[in-house]
Amino acid sequence: MYSAESENLSDDDNTNSDKQTKPVYNQHINFSFDDYQIDEKKTYDSISNYPVSLTNQNLQKSSGSVEPGGNDTIVKLPEAAVISLQTPFYPAEAEKKGVSASEYGAVFGIFEFTVFLVSFVYGRYMDAIGPKRLFNIGLVTAGVSSIAFGFLDKVDGHYTFFALSMIIRIVEALGDAAFMNCAFVIIAMEFPDSVGLTLATMDTIFGIGLTMGPIIGGALYEAGGFILPFVSTGVMLLVVAVITFFYLPVPPAAENSLSSKDKRGILQLLKIPEIGFSALTMFSSAISMGYLSATLEPHIRIFELSYVSVGLIIVISGATYAVSAPIWGWICDRKPYLNAYMVFGSGIIIVGFIFIGPFPLLPFDTILWVTCVGLFFHGVGIGATLITSFLQCLATAIAHGFPEHVSTYSLVSGLWMSSFALGNFVGPTISGILYDWVGFRNGTVFVMGIQLIVMIIGVGIMINSKCRPNSPRSAPNLDETEPLLTKKHTH
Repeated sequence: MYSAESENLSDDDNTNSDKQTKPVYNQHINFSFDDYQIDEKKTYDSISNYPVSLTNQNLQKSSGSVEPGGNDTIVKLPEAAVISLQTPFYPAEAEKKGVSASEYGAVFGIFEFTVFLVSFVYGRYMDAIGPKRLFNIGLVTAGVSSIAFGFLDKVDGHYTFFALSMIIRIVEALGDAAFMNCAFVIIAMEFPDSVGLTLATMDTIFGIGLTMGPIIGGALYEAGGFILPFVSTGVMLLVVAVITFFYLPVPPAAENSLSSKDKRGILQLLKIPEIGFSALTMFSSAISMGYLSATLEPHIRIFELSYVSVGLIIVISGATYAVSAPIWGWICDRKPYLNAYMVFGSGIIIVGFIFIGPFPLLPFDTILWVTCVGLFFHGVGIGATLITSFLQCLATAIAHGFPEHVSTYSLVSGLWMSSFALGNFVGPTISGILYDWVGFRNGTVFVMGIQLIVMIIGVGIMINSKCRPNSPRSAPNLDETEPLLTKKHTH
């Protein structure tokens, strides 16, 4: 584990302002998610035409190896459950109170919109508050809010139920954004040699949480009514808060903070075309997830399934994502054509929605097994876009001269989370409106249209990169032989 007495991050070690490294061509990146082995290699991405250096430390499975994720990663399970728990039963419960699809779509969406708004605020003031303190405050806030949400079925009246749903979800989102933004920074400082491995671990656990949330939520709803799923999740978050309060180490500050000239902002990050495209890919993928979270249950209600069965169907996409994430990581190790994979993932998402809808021009109505096939394809596409978009952002930022410092990781993480949250706000909000106006089936054309736009932009970036001379797109001071985060041992 990371100890303040033994190890500290040093900006002097991470910044190589006086070095110039000539790009290395036709070498292969080896960034392993499945066997904990990350070799010292680098690559020149033939599509994007810039050197990609993800990490270069040798991680061994033997004694002394880092634990992928640690205590912070535990929060991914309840965090994913908070997002997906109510999917099988909340729409039906809201309709009993007179709430329309547009309104409960907004209840789903406001959570992510709040995360989008506050993520960069937390990132800016995290040092002043303290990562561990903010982490635990966020857990407690989300836990108490989840418990409070469970009592909403006692509320009578359409507008009162809707308003309280919105308010509690906003407060819950404030807590969720706090502990998830802190989790990445703590992990980056605690496990600087294995940020990529930890990312894969967190994504897999998040996928498991998305998978189990609706199933467990549906089962708890049938067993104990509306209150039980939310109280159970809230208590889980509070227990995790107690555990992390006593056992999560306090991350030490870096020995030297970055000078003002070395600090970069989000606008500088978004000016890089590949990073802008990665953010757009994440945004569009989250829209597709949000669209399903709000209106898939009403769409398959015609089959009169139990809440547990509805939960099992809803989690097909999340389960496929959890399984496919390490596979996509393995593919990126061998052939790191990240832009191409994002384009491919968007295409697979389109295929999934053609089956889920089904596409309005197909000559048959909704068939349950066809919908399940579509959800499988959707999960595969999400796995491709989520994994590759983050790796693309991180590698491109370093290649364009952003300092190899925890601040860069926080900036990339904030962009990634904000893009995801904004999409998860737009998705449920638009899906509820479209469901009321044109129905689920016709509304899927909106999602497919966005994915098609992403594919066109991605192909354009790839063509532009191939046609552009191989002249200096990367930062001249980037040392490709150094790990992104370097641990300095002091005695």
